[in-house]
Amino acid sequence: MSNGARLYGLDVAKGILILLVTIGHALQYIFPDHSGFLNDPLFRFIYMFHMPAFMAISGYLFHITSDSGRAQKAVKYRFVGAFFPGLAWGGLPILAYLWRNRATLPNSTALLFFIQRLESLWFLWALLFCTLFVYFIRRISGSAIILAGATICLLAVPDDSISLILDLKMCKFMLPFFVGGYLCKNIELNANSRRITLWIAACVFIYCGIFWEDQCFVYFSGSNFWEVGAIPFIMRLSAGAAGSILIVEASSHAFGNTVLWFTEIGKSSLVIYILQMQLFLVAHHLIPAGLFDLVSYWQRWGGAVLFASILTLLLNFLANRLLKNTILNLLLFGIGKKSK
Repeated sequence: MSNGARLYGLDVAKGILILLVTIGHALQYIFPDHSGFLNDPLFRFIYMFHMPAFMAISGYLFHITSDSGRAQKAVKYRFVGAFFPGLAWGGLPILAYLWRNRATLPNSTALLFFIQRLESLWFLWALLFCTLFVYFIRRISGSAIILAGATICLLAVPDDSISLILDLKMCKFMLPFFVGGYLCKNIELNANSRRITLWIAACVFIYCGIFWEDQCFVYFSGSNFWEVGAIPFIMRLSAGAAGSILIVEASSHAFGNTVLWFTEIGKSSLVIYILQMQLFLVAHHLIPAGLFDLVSYWQRWGGAVLFASILTLLLNFLANRLLKNTILNLLLFGIGKKSK
């Protein structure tokens, strides 16, 4: 497909992925298990691949943008897309509190709250980081080997060695998938090779799902492969890559040129991500702890899926309305205009 044509299969994939994000957050913030949401099998399944797949798609699209000579514009877009939502969603709640209570907030409390809100949008900062990393490396050298080598070198850097708005570990966690998606743009497979790749990806994903352990989560072990350990690190990368291949190929093959409601959700996925994250942060403080401790997995999963589906549809409706207002669109989401 030409660079000028919209890749509807990727929009469908993003639509499915943002629904999975919302389901995962529902399990985490509203329907947590008494033993901890990280032990929930559905949560583990989703978190094996959903954000890596988002980042791989972003890397692929950045390559298309670079090929069309708009790489610098894309970098500026990522800057705006990270800083404006961060300032808006970090500052607005503080201003609302001050207005409602007619009181001043201690500087340390306000700063801590602001940083927490910024960190809740970690994906936007990781996306900016990965875009800048690839952009500057490609400016130095157009070699794919140099880009891959620089990525590997960065993964060896200790997570706490650089002070960023959020932990460096999340940026490093996402980087291999962004770079992988970027490099996959130049890979062309025939039908037979594609089928073999899908079978291998499916087998790898199932294997990782069976033997997945806590150390495979970046939240437990960080993103430095010297500290994570070889097996958890390889499983994390393998599961993310395999899941990305499966979701993208399935969406592109089945819906490559079709406009579905998932397509529209995919187009608004970043806006939905920002909105649902803020709602779940509020809900987390309102939902009583242990409310769903006595229900079964199936009841919890059914509630989370139903709740997330309705919320995703409502937020997509809201996003389409908000995106028509240029000023709100820019200030709240860092987007110049809604893509067609």
